[in-house]
Amino acid sequence: MEPENIGVDKDGNVVFDDGKNDGNLFLVNNGVKERNNIGELKKNSTQLAKDNVWIGNEKQLVDYVQSQ
Repeated sequence: MEPENIGVDKDGNVVFDDGKNDGNLFLVNNGVKERNNIGELKKNSTQLAKDNVWIGNEKQLVDYVQSQ
């Protein structure tokens, strides 16, 4: 069973938050198959937002906004 805070964007990229109310958002790296363990997801991901501030690149921001 996958955690509820995981979504897939229009390009099939897996995006999740860590379930904490801290404004963090992560993009799962390609090839990660295990999606039921937040610790493993976080370890194998690129952080897109920290403390409600976008830290990803511009393309990632556009892709994320368009996927919502």
